[in-house]
Amino acid sequence: MVLTLTGTGGGPNLARPPAALLGSAIGCFLPTNIFNTPNSSARMPADRIDRSSSATTLNKLAFVGLRAPLFQYHNITRGWACHALIKLGLRPHADFRALINPRGPGGLGQLGLILVSMSLGSAIKQSIYALVCQRNNVPAFAVSLFNLAMNSINVILAFYSPNGPELSPLQWTGVALYGIGITGELVSELQREAFKRKPENKGKLYTGGLFSILRNINYTFYTLWRTGFALAAGSPSGALFNFLLFGYDFAARGVPVLEQWMEGKYGEQWRQYKNRTRWALVPGLI
Repeated sequence: MVLTLTGTGGGPNLARPPAALLGSAIGCFLPTNIFNTPNSSARMPADRIDRSSSATTLNKLAFVGLRAPLFQYHNITRGWACHALIKLGLRPHADFRALINPRGPGGLGQLGLILVSMSLGSAIKQSIYALVCQRNNVPAFAVSLFNLAMNSINVILAFYSPNGPELSPLQWTGVALYGIGITGELVSELQREAFKRKPENKGKLYTGGLFSILRNINYTFYTLWRTGFALAAGSPSGALFNFLLFGYDFAARGVPVLEQWMEGKYGEQWRQYKNRTRWALVPGLI
């Protein structure tokens, strides 16, 4: 069933970082042991990646095969999520011409085409990462399901935000953030992988390219494109939620766990890199 409804609207070792760590918006939620050293007695958050394992072909294929870029196309044109919410009494606020246009490419409006393209772009980026850069087994099903859910939420936000047939300047800003973020994340990973594939670099820590700017710049770029995705959907509140969600998770879990492991593996190389490249995620903040 195709949706045919009419819309209603035309650095240093920081044992106790300051509250401004990620800005005043989330600083008060950050634990005081974010950057405890490996010798700290504080309990470290769990790592979601088995870094002692080597990625198997089956795990890589699962990670790629579970991508679902066409799901969001049908979610828009057939209105799967939207119909379910309408039955719960939640009426959309968007002008449906923003998402659905029989004369547009694939029956999509301008915003619909952009959201489907963003979903496809993230699937391509993650597939390239899995096939070229992935070195450890990851929970492929959980990661794929999470990405499917996040992309679906953005489609729902698009239907339930006051979007018009043309994108607003704020939405175009979201498109730009998405493009910068997803390109930067992929480029940073490919730069590191090119370094690691050279036999003379075995056992060496990669500190060049984009990683010379921030120690975990791939996390920064990921947060950027996720925030931009929601902003392009027409939801500033959704964009803020994405920023807080991923910013907090990386600051409170991802970075401390990874950097503890990195220091254990690379020792003095890591400590020298940390002294040279002061910031982990955001210049001047964290």
